[in-house]
Amino acid sequence: QEMLQGLETRLAQPETGYPALVFYQLRELWALGRTLLTQFVAELSSQLEERERRAFVAEYNRKQFAQRQGVEANLREAELQAAAARDAVAQLEQQLQRLQRFWHYFKRRDMSQRLQAATLQSMLRIQELEAARADRDALEGDPAPEFAGLSIEARRAINMAAIAYAQVLYERLARTP
Repeated sequence: QEMLQGLETRLAQPETGYPALVFYQLRELWALGRTLLTQFVAELSSQLEERERRAFVAEYNRKQFAQRQGVEANLREAELQAAAARDAVAQLEQQLQRLQRFWHYFKRRDMSQRLQAATLQSMLRIQELEAARADRDALEGDPAPEFAGLSIEARRAINMAAIAYAQVLYERLARTP
């Protein structure tokens, strides 16, 4: 109440009333300009953030697609090699089954050694297949990275646009009495 009475007293006197009115008008003008700048910066920030977020997601999707293609190609190659190794083992087992006569002793011994080598090769191919499947599962299980926010260039662009907007507001007000 004392502040209001003091303000009323100040406004009632001509030598202090006009400066007080000008002060409050300028303060309102300052608040309006600040509000306009704040809204402009907020809108520009949201637009640039959305644009950069979309670019970030698109780049991530491109990288993810390229990685997925590579992993899928490795998986298909491992599946083919594992199937070929299993077929080779099956053929050698069939040939060994046909060599049952006693005069095939040396052929059976040679065929058994080849079968062991083929079985070992088949196991290695199966391990490679499992590793390729694990790579695929790990790629699918990777979480998408978080968007870090506006880049430095975007922040600079926002700051420059805010300064330019403030300059335009100043130019418009400088021409008024």
